[in-house]
Amino acid sequence: MRREVRVGVTQRGISWQSWRSDVKRWDYSMLPTPQDWTALESRMADRYARRNAPYADLERVRKARASATGEDAAKA
Repeated sequence: MRREVRVGVTQRGISWQSWRSDVKRWDYSMLPTPQDWTALESRMADRYARRNAPYADLERVRKARASATGEDAAKA
């Protein structure tokens, strides 16, 4: 089963959406896995390095990941 994830990063927060091949519609109430958070932070860091995303968005993702996973925000 194939799974696709869309993420929207705005000043209001981060919205997660997922789509599975067996459901055929987007799920707007998904809870991201730790792997999802890792992938998002990595992609956002890559986008920041290419100057396609502001540093504020990268920091927003890191803080949201830390609060969602219970990690220390300063360490993340």
